[in-house]
Amino acid sequence: MVEELIKTLKAMINEFQTLNQQSEMKMQAIKNGNAEQLSQIIKLEEAVLRRIEQLEKTREAQILRIVEKSHLPADSSLSFSSLLACVPFIFQDQLKRLRLELVQQIDQLKGKNDLNQQLIRESLQWIHLNLHLLKPQLTLENYQPSGKGSRQEPALARIDSRV
Repeated sequence: MVEELIKTLKAMINEFQTLNQQSEMKMQAIKNGNAEQLSQIIKLEEAVLRRIEQLEKTREAQILRIVEKSHLPADSSLSFSSLLACVPFIFQDQLKRLRLELVQQIDQLKGKNDLNQQLIRESLQWIHLNLHLLKPQLTLENYQPSGKGSRQEPALARIDSRV
């Protein structure tokens, strides 16, 4: 059972490494303004996220089986140290290392995602600025030479007193 959990954790680490690589590729696509490449990377990420979700469900089931086998009460707030108490000593160091590596991969991914989000936000600001500069300016009819602009009465010039 513990060997299965170790395999699952290793698979999760590999998937998060893949997400980190894709996040790097996303950063380059954002910097280059390549929306098509960005869209393709996002589709690839969705497949990886589905695999991670499935691995997470598998991991939870494996932990539950380990805890049940050790005759401890199954609690939804089971901590990692509680789990370590349920596994043989020879696996504890390996589980600690895998947990640390998984946490590091997740932290790296969070940092890259934050940076990508900031880059996208700055790109949108740049686009809005350029659109604003390209948008025709409002012409004021009061300053046009007389005879060229048609003088219109204000829409609310009349008051309907039949109310």
